[in-house]
Amino acid sequence: MQISTGIINSRNPYIKKNGQISGYGLSFVINYLPIDTLSRPAKQILSVVSGVASSTSEYKIYKTKRNLSMECGTSIATVRRNLDKAVSAGILTKTYVFDPHAGQQATEYKFTNSFLNTALDCVQAIKEFTRKDIRKIITRITEIFQCKFKPQTQPIPPDQNEPASPDHFDRQREVKAKDLEEKKKSIPVKPEQISVNVKSSATTLAERAKTKAFDHAESENIKHAERSVFKEKLKKLAKRQAFLSSRDSSLATNRNTGVSASYRDHVDREAEKVRQDAESRFTAAKENGFNPLDTVRKIMNKHFGHRKSV
Repeated sequence: MQISTGIINSRNPYIKKNGQISGYGLSFVINYLPIDTLSRPAKQILSVVSGVASSTSEYKIYKTKRNLSMECGTSIATVRRNLDKAVSAGILTKTYVFDPHAGQQATEYKFTNSFLNTALDCVQAIKEFTRKDIRKIITRITEIFQCKFKPQTQPIPPDQNEPASPDHFDRQREVKAKDLEEKKKSIPVKPEQISVNVKSSATTLAERAKTKAFDHAESENIKHAERSVFKEKLKKLAKRQAFLSSRDSSLATNRNTGVSASYRDHVDREAEKVRQDAESRFTAAKENGFNPLDTVRKIMNKHFGHRKSV
């Protein structure tokens, strides 16, 4: 099966990561099946059994009826009777398993493909509904099962199930009851054609091993696909982070460059102002008779004049 990104990222509790219906989804659909499809006790038993079947991709039940009765909290006869009802409804298939040395083994039950496909259509249709929309959910499931679920059962001929309609077979109205009974007795009764599926325990074990290997390989493929998707997300995040970091650093560099240039201009202006003030004061002092050379000479004589006298 091809694993798609949509299936991996799907958080629908009714569907597995491989696209098949989950045990929760299968139990949910079974609980809301139409009453004409399956009785309420049978739905309760089947909803518990569905969790066991959904653990594999084949949706098979390998447990004994004793173990199933312990899980369901009912008797073995109740489990057997309701599983047979599910088989009659076309929801399950029944296969007897025999071992050449140990004799009969646990009967193998399997959900039919028709039922699984219909149940998958149901969970796809109700995934947008909430628990508050329970009436809409029941109506939707009923509509889908009435339209799509076609159990493979052998129909009984109408003349064995229903009486003839009153507007047909006018001659039969004139036949006496005694003659009619004799006529029925004279018709040979054909034995009912019952197809029984039987397999050996070796075949069953080989099928289980094949299913287990397939499920393991599919699980590894899903994990590999999840890791690939996770790596792609990390790469995108790393590229985005690198882009944002480079953009922030360039903005900071431009901002710092602008601040240093304005600061240098400010310092230059202050220095020029101080220089102009000094020149103006010096010019004013010279106009007032200030002679810098005489001032320096007086300072030198004051501090170093006694050395000459010595």
